[in-house]
This record gives sequence, C-alpha cells and structure tokens, in this order.
Amino acid sequence: MKLSKIAKQLNKDIKKYDSFLILPHIMADGDTIGCCIAMARYITSRGKKALMLLEEKIPYIYSFMEDSCDMEVYVPDKEYNFDVCIVLDTADINRLGRRKSFLKNKVSYNIDHHKTNDGYAMYNFINADVSSVGEIIYDLFTKMKASIDHDIAQAIYVAIATDTGGFRYQNTNKNCFIISSRLMDYDINVEKISEWVFERTSMNKLYLFKNTIKNIKLYFDNRVAISVLRREEYMHLDVADEDFEGLVNVVKNIEGVEVGVFLRERNSDREVKGSLRSNTDEIDVSVIAKTFGGGGHARAAGLSCNMTLDQVYDGMIEKLNEVYGCTE
Repeated sequence: MKLSKIAKQLNKDIKKYDSFLILPHIMADGDTIGCCIAMARYITSRGKKALMLLEEKIPYIYSFMEDSCDMEVYVPDKEYNFDVCIVLDTADINRLGRRKSFLKNKVSYNIDHHKTNDGYAMYNFINADVSSVGEIIYDLFTKMKASIDHDIAQAIYVAIATDTGGFRYQNTNKNCFIISSRLMDYDINVEKISEWVFERTSMNKLYLFKNTIKNIKLYFDNRVAISVLRREEYMHLDVADEDFEGLVNVVKNIEGVEVGVFLRERNSDREVKGSLRSNTDEIDVSVIAKTFGGGGHARAAGLSCNMTLDQVYDGMIEKLNEVYGCTE
C-alpha cells in the first residue's frame, strides 16, 4: 500500500472512529516510542482518544517525553476499549508480546521499516529504504496535512536521531537532515535531547560496560567479536532492559571487526536477548538473527528466544561459520 493511500485511509478513520490504541514493540527503543508519541498526540489533537500502550515502563532516557500523550503499561486483566489499533516500528506481530491479540477483528495499521515485516495488519506500509519509522511518520503527516506542535516534532526527532545513532549509522540519509532541520522550526531542544538520550550513563551501566569488554571473544581471524552477559554478572545491579542498549557497539566498534554480537540472559537461564551489528555490506545480520526467531536490518538486527545462552552462542558460531566458510 502506498503512503498516500495510507494517509488517506488514516485521515478517513480518524474522522470516523473515536478511540485509538497505539502500540510500540516490546523493549521499546527511541524509534518506536517517538513514533507512538507523535501519532497518539496528533490523533488527540483531532479531538479523538488515543492511548499509547506499552509492554513495559517507558525507558528512563525517554521519560522527558512521557507527558506528551496518554500512555500506560499493559495490564492483563484490564479491559481496553478502542476502535482502531496502530502498530509502529514492529517487524513481527510477536514483538507486541501480550498485546498482539488487540489486532484481531479490529481496524489495524502496521507502519514499519523492517524488510522482514510480513504485513500482519489490515493496512500495511513497510519501507525498508528509510532510516527509521520516524522518517515515515513525518512524511505521512505531511501527506495528511497534519498540524505539528513542539511535542510531536520532538518525538519524531528522537525517533530519527536514535535509530541513526545520532546520525552516525549507515542508514543515515539526506532526508534525515532535511526533516530534522524542519523539526527545529518547532523549537525543539537538540542539546537537551542529546543529553538525555545519548550522554547519560549510570554507575550500574558502567559495570555492564566493564563486563561486556571483559567477556569479548574474537573469531574468524578477528573479523567476528562476541560478548555475553550471564544473569549472575548483573543480577546484583539495579538495571533495566534499557541499560543494555548500546553494549553491542562496544563489541562491533573494535577495529577490523566485521560482525559484532552481544548476547545476554534475561529473566531466566532459558531466555536470551541478542543484538547483532555488521560493519560490511557483505554480511546481512538480519538473516542470522532470523535463525533464532529475530530479525531487523542488514546492518543491525536483534533476537529474543527461549534457549540457553550456550545454545544460542554455539548456534551463532555455527551460522557465522557458514558465512566465513572456515572452522573455529
């Protein structure tokens, strides 16, 4: 479905229906959070009800935006009444966790930029050639002739800035800068945003950095770097999922490394979350992540599976061995 048709249909549904549920993916990052806030706030500005419903509490680094729209954490026994469900930046319906049932028998939208997205909603728009869903949302709002205010502009900026790593990653494009320059017309505070999102580090996260570096192992002539964190290494720390964001960059930024992998045990010894990064166009890490039920982009992918850390680690080495054609 073309973006112009999505824009027309969404305008029609906002006029027709009264209540909207906006869903980010589990373990929400800046792109999905920023886009959901922007969408919820815009729909509210049209005189309709919009609730951003998260699986977990909004990460602290994005908490400066939590007053921009109505948002809450999903409660299993609570009844949610809504007419339309809008899912943003979610490659797989299972990445909605316990909230995926909300799409059944409802008007639903799926707007995303992951090439692995199979189009699970009533209305789908997937464009893998953009930097972020934030970029899509800005272009969508433009086609909808939507009114943008400070908080919407700030949320879209956060979405684009975080998914491009502060405009440093390969997915950064000309349109990112064009959109960002236009968003600055709404008096967003880039310095404040950067401080919150990119520069704040707790003492506990410093320990995570320390152990991540300590556990790095190199493979395939130092072209692959893998690090792991087991639960016993951090359970004594007061850390949340958001504190593990960016640790994969410690691994992938080693000179000469083509693929960086970070794996950790999450809530049990049979729940593993992983991040993969590629520094070369020759290796698509989304293909490797998909083997473990994950997905993403060619240069940046993730996974979450119910296996032991050792099983995932060994499986990762096996898949990388297929890529590099040698034995470690």
